[in-house]
Amino acid sequence: MLLFGLLSCAALAVAGEHRPRRRLRTFARPGAERAPRRAAASVSLDEAVSLVRRRVDGRVLAAERRRGEYRVRVLTPDGRVRRFRIDPATGDFR
Repeated sequence: MLLFGLLSCAALAVAGEHRPRRRLRTFARPGAERAPRRAAASVSLDEAVSLVRRRVDGRVLAAERRRGEYRVRVLTPDGRVRRFRIDPATGDFR
């Protein structure tokens, strides 16, 4: 009976131990720099539309985020539809 009590206490002590999880290491090539993490979009969709309005006179027909970029369509005064692609991280036109 005493042996059973000692074994159950030892089992509880081992079960309560917290072992930190091992972190995976990533190895880069010598001399290679790590790519910086992509920050959240620094330009919102509304700001992208404002950028397009400053560049082109016309009526904005549509604006959306698709495949990692903003796409804005504008109807110009001469009746043409122009399409613009804007990088959300920098606000640059593509």
